[in-house]
Amino acid sequence: METQPLRSLPLLSILLLFSPFFATTYAAETGKPLITKTCNRTYYPEDCVKALESDPRSSNADMPTLARISMEVSSSKVKKGYPEVREWTLKASDYLTWAMYSACTANYNQSIADMNMGLRLFDGKEYKDALSKVVAVNSAVVTCNNFNLAPISQLNGALIALTNNTGTILSLLF
Repeated sequence: METQPLRSLPLLSILLLFSPFFATTYAAETGKPLITKTCNRTYYPEDCVKALESDPRSSNADMPTLARISMEVSSSKVKKGYPEVREWTLKASDYLTWAMYSACTANYNQSIADMNMGLRLFDGKEYKDALSKVVAVNSAVVTCNNFNLAPISQLNGALIALTNNTGTILSLLF
């Protein structure tokens, strides 16, 4: 008995083949179109585009690579910011100011460790756990920012935007 090929395909296979509903949103996109689409979903889209495009790998990156780049940019900013915050701690002229800068120094120090762990978790494809580390960094920087220490407010603001965007990008992976 000869069967017709079309009738032998299950209905679900036909639906999956022809329905854009089942297509993965980001699977086929890379580079600039993916950066734009991804960054438009963040709270700070202009900062997001700038951060991702600062890395040449982004020009042909897929979604996981963009997330990794965003994590690396955030990690780098924390590492570069730590000495600046520590320097202001040493320059503090009164105890209260010193105490606030000391708390920020501790937060930035812990944030370096959190970003390092987050990158390891990311590499193990443990995206939700990596996200929790990025959220911890964001919280630490927000806490520091709440002290209203003018000399580091720009640094704090940039890190808040970066980690917020990184968290959003990571959440698109699951």
